[in-house]
Amino acid sequence: MLYDQSPEDGTLTPTNFIIKENLEIPEVKEEFSYLYKYGMSLIAKEVVDVDTIKGIVKDRLIKRTGLSPEEFDSWLGY
Repeated sequence: MLYDQSPEDGTLTPTNFIIKENLEIPEVKEEFSYLYKYGMSLIAKEVVDVDTIKGIVKDRLIKRTGLSPEEFDSWLGY
């Protein structure tokens, strides 16, 4: 989410995309939903504990949206 990949040569450059201003773009919501579900699946597989995932979700997902945790869940449809 922090970098864009060039389709020509695969190089990465910092993105200019502002997530907070584009929450209603379907691809944005899909990406966050995928990452959230992936984290939950790691808990179910006992790869990572609940507290670790909670911290990651708050710091790396929710914070990027500018939403509260409750708003984030609602935005994703949970």
